[in-house]
Amino acid sequence: MRILAMDIGLGTQDILLYDSTKNYENMCKLVFASPTQRFAKRIRQLAEKYDTIVIYGYTIGGGPSKVAILDVLKQERRVIITKKAALTVTENLDELQKLGAEIIDDEDVDKYLEKYRDSSIELKEIDFSSLQKVFSSFDEDIGNIDAIAVAVQDHGVPSEKQTHREFRFNILKESLLKGGRARDFAYSINEIPSFLKRMVSIADEIKNTIPDIPGIVMDTAPATLFGILYDEYFTYPDIFLGVNVGNGHTLAAIFENKKAVAFFEHHTRFLNPQKTENFLNRFIDGTLTFENIFGDEGHGTLYAKKIPRSEIKDFFGIGPNRAMLKSVKLDFKFPAPMGDVMMAGPITLSNVAMELLY
Repeated sequence: MRILAMDIGLGTQDILLYDSTKNYENMCKLVFASPTQRFAKRIRQLAEKYDTIVIYGYTIGGGPSKVAILDVLKQERRVIITKKAALTVTENLDELQKLGAEIIDDEDVDKYLEKYRDSSIELKEIDFSSLQKVFSSFDEDIGNIDAIAVAVQDHGVPSEKQTHREFRFNILKESLLKGGRARDFAYSINEIPSFLKRMVSIADEIKNTIPDIPGIVMDTAPATLFGILYDEYFTYPDIFLGVNVGNGHTLAAIFENKKAVAFFEHHTRFLNPQKTENFLNRFIDGTLTFENIFGDEGHGTLYAKKIPRSEIKDFFGIGPNRAMLKSVKLDFKFPAPMGDVMMAGPITLSNVAMELLY
């Protein structure tokens, strides 16, 4: 079984060519800058050289790319952008037009590319042809993989009655209440809810690039969090606290028998060691409320089950900013799944794909 697993985050994209015939140490791994980081750089480079930029392709993660597009609009450059690509910036396309963007139908892009090919950029998160070149350079063929598994962060598109933060919280809540297993946070590429626009775009990209291949899509935060479970050199108790300190979000969960039974999610940029320690202690005590986190610009807190603090004796930290947990006065251990903390998401994706697809 060979699975191409890609965890596409804010800072990096972490790639694993999972191969069930090999041990972990001999599988191929890659860590690159994330697509949004790379596209942000290229958009700014085009703006320095051209007065008109054409942006087309898929809906990708915002962050740096969103900021770059908005900065180019502020420079009064002409930005022509297709509807799908525009969702990278905002789902409110009228608002983007007011900022000066010219939004066109995706099927009309070719006539603009005839004139502005040199100043155009295609947004995509799975650059399969480039990956093929990299892997083939080292005698690895990804043209015959059995499945693909991708993790991205998706807040979803809420109704007018909900904020993005509330809506994302409810998506995570639904997955936890479904069972709290890693698989409960994943979707087959044919069963993604329409309100998860970025995940739908990922599925479309998969189907258009490597048709007929089975695949799953998952959110990055739980993908990395569940990666805690895949360090073969740790023994995990039935109950423990796990924390993923990501570049964008921090997701903490209380686990019981490898299932999340409670969680809270916050934005990492609003946290420091002192605040994190306070939140974690109240979370373990069972006294951390939804309002405590949501009122601090986070997403919220949920207890599907409250476990007495006396039973929570083990603490595991993971994620690219896990170093913050070293200053927290809890005895954190730091798993490295497959010997590499950056493979936490990909190894979860690989295992979930095998569970759901085969």
